[in-house]
Order: sequence, then structure tokens, then C-alpha cells
Amino acid sequence: MFHSWSPLLDKGRDRAAGLLVRMVLTLGVLALLSIPVVSFAGSSEALKAYQSGEYQKALEMWMLLAYEGDSQAQYRLGLMFLQGAGVVVSTEEAVYWLSRAAEQGEPRAQYLLGAIYLSGKGLTSNREYGLEWWRAAANNGNAAAQYGLGTAYLYGAGVPKNSADARKWLTAALNGGSLEAGLLLQNLAELSESKPGSSSVSQYARVGPVPVWIYNAFNRLSVILGEANAGELVRIIKRQDDWYLVELSQLLTGWVNLADVEQVSGPNVKVAEGAALRSGVASVQESALVVMNLGGSQSLKFIDLAEPWVKLSVPGPLTGWTPVLGLIEQADDNATLERIWQGEYQSKSRNNHKDTDIAALSQFLRAQDNVDTVSATANARTLKEVSSITHSTGQPQEEPAVPELASSAPLERNDYDWLLAQAPKRYTLELFSSTSEMLIREFCRTELFDDHVSYFSSSISGKRWFTLFHGSYSDLDSVQKALSLLPVQLDAVRVRRISSVVHELCSNLDDVPVAVLEKLKTRCSEQM
Repeated sequence: MFHSWSPLLDKGRDRAAGLLVRMVLTLGVLALLSIPVVSFAGSSEALKAYQSGEYQKALEMWMLLAYEGDSQAQYRLGLMFLQGAGVVVSTEEAVYWLSRAAEQGEPRAQYLLGAIYLSGKGLTSNREYGLEWWRAAANNGNAAAQYGLGTAYLYGAGVPKNSADARKWLTAALNGGSLEAGLLLQNLAELSESKPGSSSVSQYARVGPVPVWIYNAFNRLSVILGEANAGELVRIIKRQDDWYLVELSQLLTGWVNLADVEQVSGPNVKVAEGAALRSGVASVQESALVVMNLGGSQSLKFIDLAEPWVKLSVPGPLTGWTPVLGLIEQADDNATLERIWQGEYQSKSRNNHKDTDIAALSQFLRAQDNVDTVSATANARTLKEVSSITHSTGQPQEEPAVPELASSAPLERNDYDWLLAQAPKRYTLELFSSTSEMLIREFCRTELFDDHVSYFSSSISGKRWFTLFHGSYSDLDSVQKALSLLPVQLDAVRVRRISSVVHELCSNLDDVPVAVLEKLKTRCSEQM
């Protein structure tokens, strides 16, 4: 709820109006949950709830305190939205609450706010603004910000290179408990005289409190290869100006068009010579940036399928560029860090692939032109199962009319023509959602549905989701009958108004054909 409203709040400059909207939303949520709005003892009780994993309780307590101007509560809310602890990750919400706390002089909020602007992750990068917040936090005694400022002056990242200022801030950070600052101070003379392309003193570093993009060149307009999470260990290869070339323990992944897949053998996939591996960060489409052109002899690993794309990983660690100020160097010995890095790489190499039978991809490719054909025998079996389920649930057993074969036409993704042809007040059944399109299609091929079935893609929190819908019904009696005739019992079927489905898709438009875009926008504006 907060995530969907945040763009509107960010565009407005009236903070009082923003607080009012957030207060209305929060009080509305509390009312729906039948939770009385009362004053709490303070942040200590909320912190105790948070530390014990009671995130919802902590969120409610901190939210009310934050509205009263409690900077500690505002900082904690920002941290929750930044890390996704009990809530959907929202950089916009994190910035909103951290800004409120930072303006009141909360040094931890000032440091995190600066880190967000410096990383450019989820927001427009603003190095000058980020360093201003770091300077405010450093002046308030925050050791992490002092270390960051010292690094900035040491390498000339966003500020003029100045060894005296570097020593000043690194010394302050060391006195505040930063071991990494001590490591840099020991080698300050050597680093101050080093050339921009020289190696760092530390071979390893960890990503700071905010995730960072990994680029294929040292500028923010180059192709994004992947994302390094907060706290992730990386191996530093070299420095170029205020960028690091790093090697990550994760693999380079991307999307390849199914038409370029030539062979599947076990978990290995071979593609046509010169096939384009496209960025997996943005929505998968023809306009997605090309990460690299693949060689026909390369053996890639299968990860996921999102027709007409297949997600693959390239053997070997991911290597790319990231800003110096996004990393915190490690003071541990390199032998220990090497073991940690190798352990993380091996673990991710083993666990990066979904538990999906690669044979399903082979079958999918072989049957691509006739993917939705279902035999008459399978139809008869499914009808028998429907009859059995109806009998077991105690519903009046009817001999169902033989339905139109659900597979007589290819299963369509984003069937907006069907959706927009339905009256807004009609009902539909939301069967389930998945990030795997292959799972949706396999499910539909193995089950026979009496009514129209379609699935829609949407982009939520940076991930593509596929949601399967069944039928269109004028009243709840028809809905009840349709539920009793479903060929499979699902735990989480939701009864939805068509207007609700359209509204949700409007909020997360994804992969919409130009031909229906204007029509969909018109329908969306009517329902807003």
C-alpha cells in the first residue's frame, strides 16, 4: 500500500500533505486490522518486537511514533523499507522516512540517506547530495560516514583528492571503532601517491549498507550486468579513477531468446553462435541491453523460463565495475577472506539454479509449435477427476457438459482483449501467481478448465510475476459453481472483481502491446 502511493508523494512537495496521506493510510490499515490506536512506551518496546521477529508489531509502533516526530522511529522505519524487513522493499519509502530523521540530526539516518544517493540504487544518483549527508553524519560522530568521507578524499571520489582531509576523517573513524579506517591509515602514503589504475591495498571489500549495480564499464550509463547486495563480499581487481573493477561470488546471468537455443543436455544449454545475452535487471524484452554476444561452443546453465526467453548463467564469477564509495574495505587477513569468498561462490554456483527439471525445457522446445495440444484420453481423465472431486465435496453431482477444449487455441499471455471486454463488476478467479512462466504453462497443460484461462505478467519490486486467471462470472452463485468444478484443488484461490484486476495491472504495467496500451490506460483512468 505504501509502495503504490509513494510515487505520488514523492512528486508532491507538500510534506504536510504527504504526512496526512500516510497517516490516513496507516490508520485505515489499523482500523481494518481492528488494532486500537494507542500511545506506546517508546521505541524500546518496538525494537524488542523487531529483534524477536515481530515485524508487523514493530512497524505499527514505529509508524505511530514517527508521525509524532520521533527521529529514532523514523530512522527505524526507513531501515525496514530499505532492507525489506517485514515489508516490501521500497527505496522511495526508505528515503522519505530517513529524510525526516536526517533533518532532525539523526546521524545513522544521515549516513544511510547519503549511501542511497551515492549508490544510485533505485533513485537518480546524486553524489554531491550524498556526500553532503555523509559530511553531516560525520560531524555528528558517525564512524561509517567518517570512513566514507576519508575514502572520498583519499581517492578524489566526488571531492578534490586531499591526503590531509583523508587522514583527518579516517583517524576519526578509527577512533570510532572502524578497523577498515585503520587499514587505510597504515598505507595512506602509498595510496595517496598511487595512480588511478593502481590496485587497492585490500584485495577484498564488502558492499556497504545499500545494494550497488555492477556495470560493464566505469560509468553509470554502461550496461548493468547485475546487482551486489548489501554486505556481499567482492574481490577487488583494480581501481580506475573512483571506480573498482570487482569480481563477485555470483554468476553472470541474462536472458536469451528461445529461438537461439540449439541444444539442451542435462542442465547445460548451448545456443547459436553470436546469440545475445540480454540484461536480466530490466524487463526482458527486445529493447533490453545486450550484456554480451555468446559463442556457440559455450556451455550455459539453465535457470528459468519466461517465454519467449530463457534465463541462463555463464560459467565463472561475475566481473564488473562499481563505484568506490559503495564498498567498505575489509581489515581481516586475505587468507580468511579468500576462504569466505570461495565458499560463497561455490554455494551460489550450486544453488543458483531453480529446482526445475531441465527436461521440461527440452519438451517445451520440441513442442513449441503445438504446445497446448491435449489428447482426448487426457480430457476424459480430467472430466472423471472433476466428477470425483464434486462427489467428494458433497456438492450435487451433475454430468458436466463436454467443455470446449481449453487447449484448442494456444494459451495466451496478457490477453488484454479478453480482459477489457469484461464488465468491471464481473468476477474472476485468481488461481495463483509465480515468477516462473514455465510453471504456469505446465500447470495449464496438465489440467482441463471449463472456462477461459489466461495469465498476465506484471512487474512488482523489480521482479516479473505471472498470475493465472480463470473465467468471468456475473454473480457469486456462478463463482461458487466454478470453484466446485475446478479440475484441481488449490489452497489460495482468490475471487476478484474484474475492475480490481485491471486496477492492479494498471499499477504495474508490463509488456503491454502498443495496440492496446491506450485502451488500457483509458480503462485505468476510469477506475482510478
